[in-house]
Amino acid sequence: MKGLGSLFTLASLLLVATASNVIDLTPDNFDKEILQSGKPALVEFFAVSPFEFADPRDPVLTLPI
Repeated sequence: MKGLGSLFTLASLLLVATASNVIDLTPDNFDKEILQSGKPALVEFFAVSPFEFADPRDPVLTLPI
C-alpha cells in the first residue's frame, strides 16, 4: 500500500510539472479567460487564512455577537 501512495505522489508531481495551461486569474482577466473563452475550465479558488500566520502566544480574537 505504501508503494501505491508513492506512485500516486509521483504521478501528481508529473501532472503538475507538465501542466502548461495554468493561468493566474484576476478580477481583470476572469471574464475574458473563463466566461468568454468558449472552452471548459477548471478553476481553483483559494484564500489565505488571516490566522495562518498568527502567533500562538497572541491573545484569542473575540468578536461581538
